Amino acid sequence: METTHDRSHQNSQMLRAPRIATLPLPSVAYSEETPHSILTYEDPALVNYDLRRHPSDARPRYPRLVRLTWCYESAMHPAVSTLTLTCGILPQLIVVTPSHSGFEFVIVQDVLLAVHEAYQVTVNEHHGPTATDSDPSFLREHSTVLTRHMWGGISEQSGPGQWRVHIE
Repeated sequence: METTHDRSHQNSQMLRAPRIATLPLPSVAYSEETPHSILTYEDPALVNYDLRRHPSDARPRYPRLVRLTWCYESAMHPAVSTLTLTCGILPQLIVVTPSHSGFEFVIVQDVLLAVHEAYQVTVNEHHGPTATDSDPSFLREHSTVLTRHMWGGISEQSGPGQWRVHIE
């Protein structure tokens, strides 16, 4: 014969709380800005560009998919007057501002030029008169920047108004 106590014990076993699972949080979006599609980090990059050369040598990987004026289009949507980039292999922040008269916003070419110049400064510092390739500490610290030189693209923000640039 089943008692009231037995029924309440069975009900309490059936009504147990589900196990709590850890859910990943979505990435933090610091703003609604998004990079121009040709600048976004992709594999392979949508811009074929060797940072050792001038940005005028940069070419879209799929030329039929972009307009002829791609390098003069806004680098961000909505347009911004300044853009800050960080890069794991370049020691300095890269602050991009409009470099062409008549433009009040950063364009694709401004981004490529700013990253090119930052890359060149870093390489020139490492190949200066005091740096030698035979110095083991020099090679350990700087071999990455000397072997990676292809544009990879811009990925998620690393902070408010800061984006990561990838060099492959």
